Amino acid sequence: MMKLIATQPILYKAKQYLFGDELPTSDEKMAEAWIGAGSACWSEEDGEQAASSKAKAMTAQPGATGVSSTGNNEDLIGRIPESAEREKPKPRKRGASKAVKK
Repeated sequence: MMKLIATQPILYKAKQYLFGDELPTSDEKMAEAWIGAGSACWSEEDGEQAASSKAKAMTAQPGATGVSSTGNNEDLIGRIPESAEREKPKPRKRGASKAVKK
């Protein structure tokens, strides 16, 4: 027997279904909508798991609570982990390029 398995978190009738949870199939319109949106897929009952997400799992670096008013990245919550791919060139300092002669 086929089971409808969530591939994305779904909130349906005040119940939260997470990845891998079996979804109700009593509402055919919703089942078709979930499949069409890629939020669910059919799976065999023998324990086959739904297709996993293609995103690479990463954890955020810890930070202080609240909003940073200093502009310091260390004060932010849930910063994206630093990596070579995400590294941006450092901004050039602005200011007087030449000293004013008197």
